Amino acid sequence: FEGKTQVYPTEVWFYQGLTDKGLPPGFNLVFYQEGGVGEYKLYSPLGDGPQALLTSYMGGPMDYMAAYSQLREFEPELSGYAMTLIPGERSDASGRPTMSSDILVNRVESTPVREIEDRYARKFLEYKDLVEVEYTANYMDCDSLVKVLKDPSGIYFVHYAIEPERLSINQYQDKFYTTLKLNGTVSTIDGKTVYQFDKTIPLEFEEEQMKQISSRPLSIRDMFPLIPGKFRLSVLVKNEISKEFTSLERMLLIPGEEDRIQMTSLLLGYRMNWNIPDNSLL
Repeated sequence: FEGKTQVYPTEVWFYQGLTDKGLPPGFNLVFYQEGGVGEYKLYSPLGDGPQALLTSYMGGPMDYMAAYSQLREFEPELSGYAMTLIPGERSDASGRPTMSSDILVNRVESTPVREIEDRYARKFLEYKDLVEVEYTANYMDCDSLVKVLKDPSGIYFVHYAIEPERLSINQYQDKFYTTLKLNGTVSTIDGKTVYQFDKTIPLEFEEEQMKQISSRPLSIRDMFPLIPGKFRLSVLVKNEISKEFTSLERMLLIPGEEDRIQMTSLLLGYRMNWNIPDNSLL
């Protein structure tokens, strides 16, 4: 509805299939230029009313029926959208738009806020010194596992694995690539850093490789030695292409040397192979 002399520039959009966001199965949204100038704004049947769409309305600001009748005379199709945004709904007996359309508008405007879960915000605040602003709303879940195992040499190693819920990549011609940056920190209970590591993991795949791995999760695995004590482990993984990040946090207990018998945590497996080192390679 543009280029009209009786109504301000107006557009009507129909949406459906957004029930997972708490919205009706189908609904309309009206956008109009307030006063015929500036950017389009979202129309509210109750807050703005049909009078806001008319260029020459001279009636009372709360006389919805008078404004509706005048709009219906000029633009019959638009007049229906001006009273309700929900298909099949009628205005109430008083001739005023129903509250349901304004509830819909409020839900539409708050949808982006609802979609950013509190967990995402907490993660960003926790890693704000390591995560740039463009990563703010791009936290993704992951599966992770951390195990402390004692090497035959007597040294304890922390083994960790982290699997992001997705791997976003870029494509250039027949190459698929991305770069992951990994930052790990081991700190004492009072926050003193005892060990820190950074790794850059460039990934590049051929088209045939992408077909094979597209349905498989990416698993990042590594290990490092650690002295006895009680620590907190934090591992941050950033995807530099998609600006997404994920993380794992664990409390670690590395036992000291004691005379009494000790038992490590159970490790689930289906087979064990002993590897005998080749001394000629040392």
